[in-house]
Amino acid sequence: MSAIPSVAMQHAIALSLGASVVRSADLIDRVMEHGFHYRGYVSNAVAKAVRCGMILRVGEGVARNYRLNPDWKIDQVALAAAQAQRVRGIRPGTTGAQKARSAAGGYEGPAFDKGPLMPSIGTVCQSQEDLEGELPPYLGGRLVDSLHSHFDRIFGGVE
Repeated sequence: MSAIPSVAMQHAIALSLGASVVRSADLIDRVMEHGFHYRGYVSNAVAKAVRCGMILRVGEGVARNYRLNPDWKIDQVALAAAQAQRVRGIRPGTTGAQKARSAAGGYEGPAFDKGPLMPSIGTVCQSQEDLEGELPPYLGGRLVDSLHSHFDRIFGGVE
């Protein structure tokens, strides 16, 4: 692993900081707006930037405020190469709305459907309901057994 963030990450951090002093949480949010989607990766890159001297911690105490080191210079050739390599485009046939619809279609139950509420064991209960809407006895027994075992796990030795 490199001791310094990637050139693209350095550029995003520099753009996010500018000439101002920024809290670490705000800095991470701003860097994520530049196309980095994983918060842990960005947080790790900010820590690397502090260790290598790219950004400086301002003030003392619990709050972590950072500013860009005025002596830090980004390698412009490497930055141009990284930007040329990074191709931003939409693959044909997969827009954000289509991805969301296909992902949401894989789930069933009260948290995902706008229909009436169902028992928490979801589709199994829905398919096993008889015409009056009651669960068969063996599913009810499974629910009771599950609740009893959960209670025993929590309050095992208490009488």
